[in-house]
Amino acid sequence: MGDLIVKAATGIGNALKLQDQAGQLCFSTIDDGGVITDKVHFPAGHILRTTFALCTSSPQISTSTYSDVSGCSLAYTMLSSSNTLMILGMGTVNRGSQAGQSGVQITKDGGVLVKAENRMHSDNDRFSIPNVCVAGYSGSATFNLQISSISNNNKTQMSVGDGYAIMEIQG
Repeated sequence: MGDLIVKAATGIGNALKLQDQAGQLCFSTIDDGGVITDKVHFPAGHILRTTFALCTSSPQISTSTYSDVSGCSLAYTMLSSSNTLMILGMGTVNRGSQAGQSGVQITKDGGVLVKAENRMHSDNDRFSIPNVCVAGYSGSATFNLQISSISNNNKTQMSVGDGYAIMEIQG
């Protein structure tokens, strides 16, 4: 079977447009690419969007309360409340000075979604930023990555580029 090729007329501003039965635009080309509208439905499990929140500095915390990490706060509005978010931790937390306890957590609008704590942390020992799945919601929510030196007030730290990714998955 041969290829089916559909091409817009030559010239700036000419576009190829695909419409549904009601005449609603589903796809159109522009001079240097294409645009898919919200009229196109992707199958369940399809990743619709990926957004990153990464450390912009090398945070070092020496307090026992959880503190926000610079660059790791993200306001996110879901494309649909029937979708799911998968938040993937990227990087590690470590003790920078001496043995003690440290923790990392991801929050949504101030409430803890997931927390990982190492209560027997050795010098320069590392553990991963955790992952979490979030059910769909309406409106915008703010996600934060926070770290703490749980006890002993010793230094807990991360590196530039550590953080998390939010992947919105079609429901």
